[in-house]
Amino acid sequence: MGISVYRVLLELLIFVVTGYAFRRLKIFTSDMSEKLSELLLKLVLPFSLISSSQQHFVKSSISGVLLSIVLSLLYYLLSFAVLKCLLPRFCKRTDVSPIIYDLCIFSNTGFLGFAITPLLFKETGTLFAISHNFVFQLLYFTIGMGLVENPFRPLRDLLKPRTLVSNRIILISVLSMVLYVLPFRFPGIITVSLKAFGSMMTPLSLFIVGLQTGSLSFKALFREKGVIPLSLVRMLFVPGVFFIVLLLLPLDSEIKGVAFILYAMPSASLNAVIAERSGRRPVLASSVVAVTTLLYFLLLPLDTALISYL
Repeated sequence: MGISVYRVLLELLIFVVTGYAFRRLKIFTSDMSEKLSELLLKLVLPFSLISSSQQHFVKSSISGVLLSIVLSLLYYLLSFAVLKCLLPRFCKRTDVSPIIYDLCIFSNTGFLGFAITPLLFKETGTLFAISHNFVFQLLYFTIGMGLVENPFRPLRDLLKPRTLVSNRIILISVLSMVLYVLPFRFPGIITVSLKAFGSMMTPLSLFIVGLQTGSLSFKALFREKGVIPLSLVRMLFVPGVFFIVLLLLPLDSEIKGVAFILYAMPSASLNAVIAERSGRRPVLASSVVAVTTLLYFLLLPLDTALISYL
């Protein structure tokens, strides 16, 4: 199983390296990452969410799904509360930009999550990953993305029912959950087409990260101020605090294991996409995503070993 996990991670790393090479060799120019980001958010992501709803429905797993959603909400509330106290002092600033919070809090629950959890937890891993990813979509495409694009927008405006209803990604996420519960599935030819579009999610998002980091030298990737500290916060501090909380909760070990694996993952590659799209510190975002992804290779044995204690 360990070899399978590392094989998946190596395949994902190849996408990043390919994007990096295309940018360094000037096959793709810098404006291509912005165009591909639009394609990812407006076409590929919606198809990926709908495609995830077409797997086999397991009635007995409903309680696990609900607990996963609660655990996910707990993680985001806890992470934000801790980092709200830590980051302003850590960065020696009273004003920490929203993209920094996003980089530390939002992990790669979707792209890497859907690839890794089935290897460790079989079908239930995928099911619980969908639940966690639903909360990710709900929070990221409202608060996370909204504050990055407009830092001065009041938080209450982002969570208004009208705002949530008008958010296409949120609506599609809700639709995918409803479709999963309904007792019918799309015809085979439609399902195959949905999966074909959805399968572009992982390679395209990581290819974009490679394009963004390709404008930097390898040394510059680590010289960008704040990359190493923020990467350590994302990969060690945040999952470490969450692991301690999970130890104290009297829940099924598999439910807690999936939650820990998902939130011990590298910073979400969508952070780099949104930073590029909004012009909010794209170099920092791409660098943190790249460095945390590399760190994930080193920390995966520790993460998988810690699961046995939950």
